Amino acid sequence: MIGKHSLTSKHIENVLRGRSVSDLLAQMRPDSDSLPKKLPVSAKTTLQRVEKIWQLLPDSSLKDTLLNPDDLADYQGNIENLIGTLRLPLGIAGPLRVNGLFAKGDYHIPMATTEASLVASYHRGTSLITEAGGCTAMVLIESVGRSPSFTFPNMANSSTLAPPLRATTSASTRFS
Repeated sequence: MIGKHSLTSKHIENVLRGRSVSDLLAQMRPDSDSLPKKLPVSAKTTLQRVEKIWQLLPDSSLKDTLLNPDDLADYQGNIENLIGTLRLPLGIAGPLRVNGLFAKGDYHIPMATTEASLVASYHRGTSLITEAGGCTAMVLIESVGRSPSFTFPNMANSSTLAPPLRATTSASTRFS
């Protein structure tokens, strides 16, 4: 099984194939001569503000499709820089029986997706769990998980995070 570091190293090798690191760095050098106009951030969703944001966007061809002025009040204070709303297919799975300390009962699970058979698959799972008596859940601790982040001056330097590729002679040497 190829490890994540091996995959990263192979990907970097593929990116560099046929060009030097200096060519890659030149291609990825930021164009600081012409910065785009910055959008002002606000959760205010008045029609005037939404229209102003649309004027700052390079392409407003979807404005009539996305923007329904009647929806604006519903999202006041809930999203920054609102430009419209989307209609997504919404399916429902369940009911899922939950036997928990704080959530106890039968719940229908709404799912917004365009992936065919996803809702049906979840529905089969919730039906099976419910027929088996339900799922039992207990929250032991609430927290926010964070993942480490690594910043490099450019993409080519990111290869320094991956260890060099080493050939292993057998599975036993990998786990010793």
